[in-house]
Amino acid sequence: MADTGKAGGWLKRIFGSGDGPKTDMRIAKEIEYLDKVEADLTVKTVSYILTGEPATVIASLDAQSQAILKARAAKIQGGGYVAHYGDPKAAQGRRAFVLDGAQNLDIAARYVKVLALTDFLNVTLYAGGSDDMPDLVKSLIQTVGQVSRAPGNISTTRLSADDLLKLIAMLGGRPADLVDHVMGSSWSVMTAFFRDRDALEQFALSLPATEVIAGLTRHKADTLANAIKAMTWRKIASDPAYLDFLLGGLESGSQKVRDAARAALLTQDAGTVTDRVVPLASSGKAALRTSAAQMLGELGTDTAMDALRARREIEKTQAVQLLIDQFLGTSAVAQTAGVDPAVGYIAADGSTVEIPARRALPKGDGKPFGKDDLAILSAIDAKLEASQREHEANRVKAGHKPHVVRPVKRASDLIDVFNGERPVTPYVNSKNRDAVQISYLPNAYHGWISEALSRAPTDRAMQICLASLHDFDRIFEQWQSTPMTTWIGDRMRDATLDLRDLLNGAGQASIQYRSRDYLIPVKTPAAADFARVWIGGSAQTGSWTAQSLEQSFGKEPCWPAIAEHLDVIADALPPQNLNAQANAGAIAMLQLLPALPAQFVQPILFVALGDSRVARDRARAVLAKQPGLDEAISEALTDKRQAVRANAASFLAQRGAKSALPAIVKRLKAEKSETARAAMISAVADLGGDTTPYLSRKALVAEAEKLATKLPGGKLDWLPLDQAPGLRWRDGATVEPVVIDAWTKLAVKLKAPGDGALFNLYLDQLDKGDAEAFANWLLTSWIGYDTFRDSLAEMRAAVLPMAQQYQSQYTYYKDKPLDEIVAMLVRYQMQSYPNSGSDTKGLLAMTHRATPAVMARICSAYLKDHGKRVSQAKAMIEVLASAGTSESIQVLVATSTRFKQRSVREMAETLVTALAEDRGWTADELADRSIPSGGLEDGGAMELEVGEELKTYTIRLDSDLAVRITNPAGKEVKSLPAGKDAATKEAKSLLSGLKKTIKTVTDQQRMRLYEAMMAGRTWTRDDWQNDLNAHPIMARLTERLVWRALAEDGTPIAAFRPTPEGDLFDAAGDDVDLDAAVRIDLAHSATMDAEARAAWLEHIKDFEVTPLFAQLTRPVHDLTPDQRALTAITDREGWLMEALKLRSATGKLGYDRGSVEDGASFQDYSKTFRSAGIVAELQFTGSYVPEDNIPVAIMSMQFRQKARIMKLGDVPPLLLSECWNDLHDIAAVGSFDADWRKKGLYT
Repeated sequence: MADTGKAGGWLKRIFGSGDGPKTDMRIAKEIEYLDKVEADLTVKTVSYILTGEPATVIASLDAQSQAILKARAAKIQGGGYVAHYGDPKAAQGRRAFVLDGAQNLDIAARYVKVLALTDFLNVTLYAGGSDDMPDLVKSLIQTVGQVSRAPGNISTTRLSADDLLKLIAMLGGRPADLVDHVMGSSWSVMTAFFRDRDALEQFALSLPATEVIAGLTRHKADTLANAIKAMTWRKIASDPAYLDFLLGGLESGSQKVRDAARAALLTQDAGTVTDRVVPLASSGKAALRTSAAQMLGELGTDTAMDALRARREIEKTQAVQLLIDQFLGTSAVAQTAGVDPAVGYIAADGSTVEIPARRALPKGDGKPFGKDDLAILSAIDAKLEASQREHEANRVKAGHKPHVVRPVKRASDLIDVFNGERPVTPYVNSKNRDAVQISYLPNAYHGWISEALSRAPTDRAMQICLASLHDFDRIFEQWQSTPMTTWIGDRMRDATLDLRDLLNGAGQASIQYRSRDYLIPVKTPAAADFARVWIGGSAQTGSWTAQSLEQSFGKEPCWPAIAEHLDVIADALPPQNLNAQANAGAIAMLQLLPALPAQFVQPILFVALGDSRVARDRARAVLAKQPGLDEAISEALTDKRQAVRANAASFLAQRGAKSALPAIVKRLKAEKSETARAAMISAVADLGGDTTPYLSRKALVAEAEKLATKLPGGKLDWLPLDQAPGLRWRDGATVEPVVIDAWTKLAVKLKAPGDGALFNLYLDQLDKGDAEAFANWLLTSWIGYDTFRDSLAEMRAAVLPMAQQYQSQYTYYKDKPLDEIVAMLVRYQMQSYPNSGSDTKGLLAMTHRATPAVMARICSAYLKDHGKRVSQAKAMIEVLASAGTSESIQVLVATSTRFKQRSVREMAETLVTALAEDRGWTADELADRSIPSGGLEDGGAMELEVGEELKTYTIRLDSDLAVRITNPAGKEVKSLPAGKDAATKEAKSLLSGLKKTIKTVTDQQRMRLYEAMMAGRTWTRDDWQNDLNAHPIMARLTERLVWRALAEDGTPIAAFRPTPEGDLFDAAGDDVDLDAAVRIDLAHSATMDAEARAAWLEHIKDFEVTPLFAQLTRPVHDLTPDQRALTAITDREGWLMEALKLRSATGKLGYDRGSVEDGASFQDYSKTFRSAGIVAELQFTGSYVPEDNIPVAIMSMQFRQKARIMKLGDVPPLLLSECWNDLHDIAAVGSFDADWRKKGLYT
C-alpha cells in the first residue's frame, strides 16, 4: 500500500489535509482490503467514487470478484447478512456517505455501484422485493436503510425523497422499484430513512399510479391483496387512475385479491364502477360472474340492482344464483321486522331472543387502600431494590461496566392508582416514564395486586386491568397470564362483567386494537366504535377469537355483545364476503348465541356447500337440525361445479334427507365427476337406497377401466400394487388388477382419509378376509413410505461434506472434532423425512377395514413416534374415528388426552365428542363402553379350536393378568400345540392378539382410571357393574383398586374391593352389599381418615393385592387458608438437577414436555387431566430442544383450566395432592441449591 505514514498518506491526497468529513475517511478505510486484490486498487476505487475516474475500476472489480470475496471474508459474519449481522460501524458510514450525497448524486450512485461489487458481493440483502428489482437499486435501498436504532445514531438526512428517486433512476431503476420493496414485505430497512413505516408507505403509494401499479403487479396474490387494502385505507384507491387496475383485480384467481379489489372499488365513483362491472356479470367465467354479482350487490345502485335482476333470469350456475338471490331477496328484512336490533332478534325457529340489558357496574368513591397496603408495597420496593443492587454488584465483580441502580419507589403511586387518585396509563400510551405502568410491574407485586383487585370498586378494577393489556385481544389468559387477566376472567365467569363492559371500557380508555392486516397501521378506534370494530375485525379474521371467548369465559357473558352487532357479523358472510376464513369466523361468533338468527340461514347454507372444509363443517354443524333446507340443498345437485354437487350430496346424507334420495339417484345417472359420483353413491347407501346399479362386479369393473385411464397415478409411483395381497370377489373370483389400480387413484384424488363410506362399500364386495388383509397392507405401506429414513451410515456420509465445510468456514466450529460436527448434523437429519405421505393420504380411506387391533397398534405407534407431522397425524385421527372400533376409539381417547400437538389433540377431542353424541353418551361413557375384550367372554375365558380334529382349548385371564391355557383334558399347558392347519393358525393368531390387547388395555385403562380418581369421577352403580366390573379384562383391574359406594347425595356408604371370585369385600374381608349405593367412585388417601386408610393397606397386604397405581400410599397435602389464594406450589423452588434427569423423572409420572418457544427453548412439563379439564404445569428454569444435559431448577407447580391459571383452592383436593406428591418425587431426583438462579438458563 502506498504512503501509509502518520500523516494519512494517500487518504490525504484524496480527501485533502484532513478538513473533510470524517465519514468519508471512514469509507475509505472500509475498502482498504482491496489492496490485497490489486496494488493501489483502494486508491483507484476511492478516486472513481469521487471523480468518476478511472472508469475501468468497475470492470476491474467485477473481473476480480473471487479475490475480493477472499480478501474481505473476515468482515462478513455467519450467514452473510449485512445490517446488524455485519459491521454496524461500516453500515453507519456507508449510510452517512450516501445520505450526504445530496451534494453530488453522481458520487452517491458510483459509491453504490462499488458496494454492489465489494461489500455486498454474494451477500443476502435485507432490501426485500421481487426479482424484477435491479440489484443496484437493492444495494442503494440496503445502504440508505442501514442505521442503528440507538438514539442519536440517525444521521441528519440531507438526501430528500425526490433525490432518492433520482438515485434509483441513475442506477437503472424506476419508482416502481421503491413500491416493489415497500409493499413486498411487512418490514423495510427504509423505515430508518423515512423515520417510520407509515411515512414510507404513504410516500410509496403517492407515486404516479402507473409506477404504483407496476410495482404491485410484480408480487404474488397475498402481497397484492394486502397492498390494495393499504391503498383503500389511505384513500389512494379512489383515484380514477386505478380503476382499470382494480377492475382487473376482480378477475384474479385469488379470493383475497378479489375481496380487496371489491372493497377498493367501493371508494370509486359508484356510477362509473357500475357501468364497468355490469358487462362482467355476463362473463363466461363463473368466478368473474360471482365477483361481478357481489360487486353490484354491494354497490346497491338502482342500475346495479336492475342488472342483477336481469342476470338472475339467465344465470345457470347455482352458486351465482344463490348469491344474487341473497342480494335481491327481502327475507332478511322480513325476518327482523318488528324487532329492534338493539333489544333482540328473530331466531331461525321463529322465536324472539331478547338481549339482556347491561347492568351498571358498582362504583366506589372511597379510598380502601391505606397505611397497611403502603407498608406491604414499600417492603416489596425495598426487596426489589436490594436485589437489583446485589445483581449489579455481581455484574461489576464479573468485570462488566457499572450501571446506575435507581431507587425503587412504586408503593405510593400504586396506592394512588387503586384509590382512584391517579390515572393508570394504558400500555399503548406508556411512553411517559413518570406514569404508573401497570403492564411492566415485576411479578413481586402480583400477590398484592391480586388481593387489591378484590377490594377495589369493580369499575376501577376493570380499568386498571384493561390498562395492563398490550392490546384488547390479550384479555384471554392464554396470551398473558397476570393477576389482571385472571381478574377479568373471574369477573366474566361469575357474571359480574359481560363482554359489553370490557369493550365499552376499552373504548373509553383508548386501549389498542391490533389489526391483523400488517399493512394497516395499528389504530385505536373511537370509543363509540370500539365494539363494532373489534367484533367485526375478529369475525373477519377467522374463528380464533370466538373459540377463545368460549374457552376463556363461556358463552353466557359474551353473546349479548355479539347479538348487538349482528350487522358486522353479516359483513363477514355471503353475499358480502365469500372469504372462507371470514365465513368461518362469523359462524363461530354466531355459535356463541343462544339461537341462530333467522337472517343468517341462507348465507350459512351458501357456506355449507362451499369449497373450504373448515368453514363448510362449521356451517353444517349450525344447520344440521334446521328444517326446510333439503329442497334448496337438492337443487345444488345440478350445480356446474363438481365440488358443490359432491358437497350437496354429502350434506343431504348427513341430514338424513331420505326425501332427497330420488334427486340424488337421478343426478347419478348423468354424473361424470369422480368426486361427485363418490359422494352421491355414498349418500344413496347412507339414505337406504339401492346401490346395486353402482356396486355390481360388472359395474365396478367398467367404472374402474374408465378411472384407471382417466386419473393420474404419478403420486403413487412408490406403491407396489403388484406386491399387494391377492384379492377375490365375494363369489371367489379373482379381482381384476385394474380395479385396485383405479380405486387407489380415486382415493388419492378424493383426499378424504376419514371419509371411507364409498371405499367401505367397494371393499364389502370383496372377500372379507382379503379386504382386511389388503387394508392392513395398504396402511403399513403408506406409513412405511411416509416415515422412511436413510440408514445411519448413509446419513453420516451425506452430512460429511457439510461438516467439513462448517469446520473450515466458521470460526465457531474450527476447533470442534469433525465427528462431533457430523453427529450434530445427523441429529438434525434424523428430524427430517425424505418422503411425505401427505399428498396420498386419501389412500387411508381404503384402510378402514383393517384388522382393528392392527390398526390401533400401528396408528398409535405412528402418533407416538411421528406425531409432529401434523397433517399426517390428523389423517390418522380421522381414520381411527371413522373405523369406530373399540380398539380405534381407545387410541382416539388417549390422543385426545395426552397428545402434544395441540391441533391434533383438539381434533381428536372433537371426534370423540361427536362419536359419543351420536350414541347419546358422554365421552367418558364412550371410552368405558369401547374397551376391547380381545375375544374373552364374560368371566374372562374363551375357547379355541385347535388342530384338524378341532380340539377345544380354554383360555382364561388370571387375576395377575396372566393368560392360562387349559387343554381338552383339563390340564394347564404353557402354549397351544404346533400345527400348520388353518384352525391352529387361527387359534394362535387369536391368542397372540389377546395378549397384545391385554397389555394395551392395561396400559390405557390404568391411566384412565387414575385420571378418573383425580377428577373425582363417579359412575352409576349399573354403569360401573356393566362397563367395568363385568368386562373380562377390566374386572381384573377393578380387583386391584379400592372403591367407594355413594348415596344419592354423595355420602360414602362403604369402601370395597372386588375379588376374582366375584365378591365385594370391605377392609375386614366381609361382604359388602351395593343395593343402597347410587353411584361408585375410586377411593383415595384424601377421602379416607387415617384409621380407614391403615385398615385398607393391611387388607392389600394380607390379600397380596398388587395395586394398579398408588391409591392410598402417598401423603395427603392439605392447604392452609393462606395457601388457597395462591396460584402455584413453590415449596420445591430451587431444587437443582440435570435436564435429562428431570425429563426422565417427569416422563415416568406422565408429564409431557411443554410447547417449544422462540429459540427452541421450553420452560415446563405438563400433565393433562381431561375429565377434570385441568392441566398441571411444572415450571422450571428451561432447556433447549434438542436437549443438552444442562443444570435446571424447579420453580413451581401451577394449574390451568381453560387456559387460565387456577388458585390452589379451586383445584380438586385429590388432584392437587397427587400433583404435590409428583412435584416432591421429581424434586427428589436432585437437591436444593441456594444459587440456582445463577445456573442454567435462568441467568
